Amino acid sequence: MPTDLDMLLSAGPPLFSGGSNVSECRLSACVLPPQRALFNPRIAKNGFRRASTNVPPIKPCMSPRDEEIQSEPTSPTGRGKQRRVSFADDRGLALTEVRVMVEPSDCPPRWSDEFVARITRADVQPDPGPTWEATFTQPASDYLTFRHQLESNCVCLENVIVRNQENSLTGTIKVKNVSFEKEVFVRVTFDAWKTQQDYAASYVPNGHLAAFFDTFAFSVPIPSQHGGTVEMCVCFRHNGTEHWDSNGGKNYRLLCKNVPPQAPPPVRRFTDPLRAEVDSWTEFASWRNLITEGPYW
Repeated sequence: MPTDLDMLLSAGPPLFSGGSNVSECRLSACVLPPQRALFNPRIAKNGFRRASTNVPPIKPCMSPRDEEIQSEPTSPTGRGKQRRVSFADDRGLALTEVRVMVEPSDCPPRWSDEFVARITRADVQPDPGPTWEATFTQPASDYLTFRHQLESNCVCLENVIVRNQENSLTGTIKVKNVSFEKEVFVRVTFDAWKTQQDYAASYVPNGHLAAFFDTFAFSVPIPSQHGGTVEMCVCFRHNGTEHWDSNGGKNYRLLCKNVPPQAPPPVRRFTDPLRAEVDSWTEFASWRNLITEGPYW
């Protein structure tokens, strides 16, 4: 016969209570403790049921604070720094500079050989100027003769140094320590004793020989207008007495020799760097051996 059956599927006590007779069996409602639903059914606007989980919403990676920081406009300069703008005319300079180009704009500039030589300083050599050569040997080179001359004559030229770049003569004089007051000078002529000039020598502190000999230094400038010969002698004066050293009456002479400037060796020029014949790579690396009058391509 027809029967109405309601069944609740759940985890709990058995559904049937009582005897085993099916006719007497009644379905008893199972009282279950309230449980948290895993799914919360919600009815959408269109009438269908929609299951939504209780999973917490995803947190965005950008916080509102970061959005505020990024939304703030950034200034190119710091708040504490202030820049001041000034123009050239405020400083007395021109606002514009005009340069005239004589070559076409689509062609690279052409460098002449003279310009390359001036930039690389290949063909420019300073003028050596006059060169002076002494006609005598340095007196101190022969120490025995120098010491004998000093003992017998109380004065002797020790050495002379020619400074060609400065056009001057420097040297030292040794005198015998015969008195405390000493006057030492050099007498020089540049025109074969038509005129003469005296240059005083200054005292130079000595070492252990100070008790026997004193040293004096002198410096003589050479004028640009000279006769090509310099002659000099030294004098030691003390207590009204003079002692002279004139190189045995021949004087100490220096001759001027004008050395002509040496011309640079000729440079071989090549148009093709792959066929250039040079002695060393450094010579080729200077770019002096290539013809650069035309364009670089």
